[in-house]
Amino acid sequence: MPDGMQNAGKERGRVLTPAFTLARRLLSREFAAEYLGMGLSTFDREVKEGRLPKSFRPTEGLIRWDVRDLDGWIEAEKERQLAAPGSDWDDA
Repeated sequence: MPDGMQNAGKERGRVLTPAFTLARRLLSREFAAEYLGMGLSTFDREVKEGRLPKSFRPTEGLIRWDVRDLDGWIEAEKERQLAAPGSDWDDA
């Protein structure tokens, strides 16, 4: 553990909110849509039509998207668009 981290988030016996935000691997529908820069209705439509990664249930009643799957989709989509004839990201 790095120096000073063993007491990170504690002060005089109470737990404090850390000064950093932990990156989450599993995202709710709302956070997954935000992560991709989409509105909820667009996200829902893209998932329903099979253009975005599917969700999974890590526990009963909990639906999540894996950030690694979303990142994979982003990379694949970039490659697909860059390979398309007439594609020019400089115009974006």
